[in-house]
Order: sequence, then structure tokens, then C-alpha cells
Amino acid sequence: MTEADLGDRDDVPVSIGMIDRGLMADSTIAAKHPVPEPSRVASALDKRRVRAALVTVLKLAADEGDSLLSMSEVMERLPDVDLNQPCNVGLDWLRANKGFLSEVVETIDIAAKLGETEKQIPSLQLIDYKKQEDQLRKILWGRAEAKISGARANWAAFLQRAIKEAGGAFDANNPRHVAAALEQTEALARITSRKLTVLTGKAGTGKTSVLGALLLCEDIVRDGAHRLPSSNKCPFCAPSMAFTLARLPEIVLDAVFHDVCHSVYVIVYHIWFTCS
Repeated sequence: MTEADLGDRDDVPVSIGMIDRGLMADSTIAAKHPVPEPSRVASALDKRRVRAALVTVLKLAADEGDSLLSMSEVMERLPDVDLNQPCNVGLDWLRANKGFLSEVVETIDIAAKLGETEKQIPSLQLIDYKKQEDQLRKILWGRAEAKISGARANWAAFLQRAIKEAGGAFDANNPRHVAAALEQTEALARITSRKLTVLTGKAGTGKTSVLGALLLCEDIVRDGAHRLPSSNKCPFCAPSMAFTLARLPEIVLDAVFHDVCHSVYVIVYHIWFTCS
């Protein structure tokens, strides 16, 4: 369906509901103005119609942040699609028509652990997102495996200073403090020697101290450090210097795809990102 003026990306696209009402009009209108082949849709379960409905569900989910859905979730959302007639299919239809859907929709089995039991959850994903995911995975793995010369820093001293500036105290006679500092020092040396690293840990394991030590390293700060907090609780992030959390994917992907940074560190605390 087109006009002389094709519009641009900001124009509202023709909805599936509008197309469906044109292809599956009321019987009186359909008899007077039949749709010619090959565009004619004779059944509510025409493969092309079902596929269009599935794509609509997956696109709406993607707009909300879900790049894939389980088949059961897709089935639950199908009735909500704006169609002239219902489009009700079951899981068997999806499995039987996997080949037909494969041009635009990928069928994926997601491994999930429920208690002590592992199971495969059949899911659907738009091909475009699958290709982006594969490309991003390849790039991220490549960066994560790439070794670089780490920043020259006395991480132990930086850690103690960071702890003090955050209002804490380091007790050299406390075995737990010494063990934690050693582990954090090793983590700092490790994450600054790779192009991409992710540091995670439970509450109280020292992620904030690690961040503070990173930001005390002149080699890292000189090249630029971006901090994206999800709250103002962290003492190392001044609100005036903080980016919004929503920019995290944009900044990380820009660094990864265009290699604008020597290294990327993602510290999962609230959520932290530093780039140097």
C-alpha cells in the first residue's frame, strides 16, 4: 500500500488493522470488490496474516524492551492485535510453520532453570534482532578476550583512599578487610587489562570501593570516565557529572562498535559504567 508521497521514518506507518480490514472486509464489500490474487486472503488463518500478527506482537514487545518472547507469551498477546477477525493459533501451528516464519521470525529454545530442573522454553524473536544480537555477541566476546596493557597504578593504595573518602575505614589487622582488599586489588588489575569487563557481586562485596579506586587513577580519568548511577547513594558520583541511566546502552555500544575507548568497564552495582 503506497502513495505518491512515501513519507519518511517519522510518519505513522499503515497499521496491520487497516490492512486487515481492507483484505478481509465484510462479505458484502468483499463480494463487490474482491481482492485479486496473490494478495487475496481467504482464511483468518492465512499463513501471511498470522505471520504479520506475530511480527506485530514482537515489534510491540521490542518497543517495550523485550527483544524476544516465549511462545506462550506470544499466544497470550495475539488476541490483543488490532484485526478485523480473530487470529487464534496454538503452539502446534507455530511449530508446524517454523520454516515459513523463518524469513522474519526466528524460533529459539531458551534454557531456563526452575528450581532444580532445567528446561527449554520455546521462544520467538524477530530476525533483525537475532542478527544484531549475533553481531554484538561476536564483537563483545572479541573485546572481552582482547588483552591490553593495564593502567600502572598502586591499586591497594587507591582502594584504601577510596574507602576512606567514602566514610569507611580499612583495618590492616582485620583478616576480612585484608582478604577483601586483596580480592579487590586483583579484580582491578584484571579488569583494566581487558578491553571489556563486567564486575558483579552481592551487596557489601566492595564494588563501590573498586569504582572509587578506578576513578582515582589519573590514567583512566584523563582519557574520560562516564558514570551512570541509578540513584544518588554512591559517594563517588556527583549528580552534575552523571549521565542518565537511559544512555548506558548508547554509550557502551558506541565505545564497542567504534572502538572509541581503550577499555570499557561495566560495574553492576546500581549500574555503573566507566570508559577510559
